[in-house]
Amino acid sequence: MGRSLADPLRSGYAWCRVSPRTKTEYPEFGVIAVSKGTVPNENGYSAFEARTSWGQSFEKYFRSCCIQEVYIGGLATDYCVKATVLDAIKLGFKTYLLIDACRAVNVNPGDDVRALSEMANAGVKFITTDEVIYGTV
Repeated sequence: MGRSLADPLRSGYAWCRVSPRTKTEYPEFGVIAVSKGTVPNENGYSAFEARTSWGQSFEKYFRSCCIQEVYIGGLATDYCVKATVLDAIKLGFKTYLLIDACRAVNVNPGDDVRALSEMANAGVKFITTDEVIYGTV
């Protein structure tokens, strides 16, 4: 039997969207919007540099929700995704990369391969969105 997309909401997971344009939040369902890249001396690549609308760091928010594992996808594999994955691992979260839900910009040919290799060496688990949706993780 497959897992419902609602299962994380019942099991204490938080869904976070990191975007400077997103302002919609549904905290009662565990959905919040966070902003990153808003501090002048930070590059803003990692989602763990983000803050909630009430000023709490992404890490502190996750810890307050008892989050122990994160599933990461987005743009760009060789910049923001890589930085977020590496920070998540460094902070002790069990970290999954949704390999079919991210893309690289490849400023230099092979940047994507190098980024994936660096994340693999750090300990990320590569999975697909189907594996998450259908509960085969």
